[in-house]
Amino acid sequence: MTPGIVQLGDPMTLTVTNSGGTCTGGTFSFGGGLPQPFARPAGAAGGTCGAALAAAAACTVNVVFSPKSAGPFSRTLTVSYTGVPAIPVTLTGTGVAQGTGHLSFTSATNGTLVTTPLFSTFTFAAPGTSVVTMTNTGTGPLYVTDEVLALSMGGLSITGTTCVNATPLAVNGTCTVSVTAPSFPGIGVMLVYNNGTGTNGLGASTLFLIAP
Repeated sequence: MTPGIVQLGDPMTLTVTNSGGTCTGGTFSFGGGLPQPFARPAGAAGGTCGAALAAAAACTVNVVFSPKSAGPFSRTLTVSYTGVPAIPVTLTGTGVAQGTGHLSFTSATNGTLVTTPLFSTFTFAAPGTSVVTMTNTGTGPLYVTDEVLALSMGGLSITGTTCVNATPLAVNGTCTVSVTAPSFPGIGVMLVYNNGTGTNGLGASTLFLIAP
């Protein structure tokens, strides 16, 4: 996703399962028209699928949605291996133009929250769950469309949310996300996708999580 545009729906992870012998020559191509708002991130962020897939194994392809304009998009991802029929997957998403809302991390239980203009950091005080409160501190409503852990080590997980729904978050409105650290140590990066101002290059507000 790009600043100013937000996807309505979850970032996608596609699972490819091989029910036959070893596959080689794997390719993953996007089509279905231009502009092409879907892409696979480079490196580990793009999932585990590569040129080869062992017999009876599975791998993942991560897809990000980066529309340059508002409106619905429908495109395809084609997964191909040598000697195996290509598998087309339909991808859909809706872009929403950036609003004047601004999502801020304003408080949290079971730990210490430190905020900066670019990102915020939460440090757990003890193993367990923290309820993180976010507030729309902008001048207009905003949509929160998803929360994901872009990085999670030590078992950190998102265990609840009141933020993702079809209703926009009003000015000064609040919502919460529950994040659990079952044990120490652990680290994580939570991305909260929204169409407000001040988001990062993925169209998300960033919260770093630390379980020391």
